[in-house]
Amino acid sequence: MGVQLGISRGEFPRQNPTFSGFAKEFGAAWSRSVGAAKTFGRRHRHRYLEIRGEDLVDNPDVPVASLFDFAGLGHDEDVRRYCMDLAWDDSPLDIEPGIWQTSFDDDAHTAFLRDGGELLKLLGYHQ
Repeated sequence: MGVQLGISRGEFPRQNPTFSGFAKEFGAAWSRSVGAAKTFGRRHRHRYLEIRGEDLVDNPDVPVASLFDFAGLGHDEDVRRYCMDLAWDDSPLDIEPGIWQTSFDDDAHTAFLRDGGELLKLLGYHQ
């Protein structure tokens, strides 16, 4: 993948002129963010719920039910479905789990793994 010309404007294309450069920066940021969340979760178990994006794509009912339980919102299936429909209308998920494994070129894959590779292993993602 050549120049990063997505929908981003402003400084982003100047700071990340190649996709591999972006992948490296994203890998580092992703690793820091998830690491900070997991550290918080270890310290505050009762205030932490982890939901993987893949789970929302594969079977959203399960993680949304967990979220409702975590937030103390009850078990009303109709209310959960209504909220899920509203959320989907407002912000549909456009992720395809694992797409990075087939869409990153070798340079981008190597760059991402420099900072994100260890976390991929810890989270059980296949490399």
